[in-house]
Amino acid sequence: MAGVESLSNTNKGAGAGIRDSKPRQPRSNKLEGDSSWQPLTYEFQVPFEEDGIQLFCELRAAKGEVWFDLDSLRLVKLE
Repeated sequence: MAGVESLSNTNKGAGAGIRDSKPRQPRSNKLEGDSSWQPLTYEFQVPFEEDGIQLFCELRAAKGEVWFDLDSLRLVKLE
């Protein structure tokens, strides 16, 4: 991640992060500034009546770059 300056006027979250396709509130995970690789976590629920859900690795920023390592993405079912 390099030079990430978050947007402040978004209802989905700021900086670099992960969220689902049906946000009920802005995501709480965010990375800003300059850094090397860092882990991100995101807990979500799939309602019983849903067929599925989409996850987004995104950057909501005025400027900067972020990289997501697709080989490191994991889904873990929490009980």
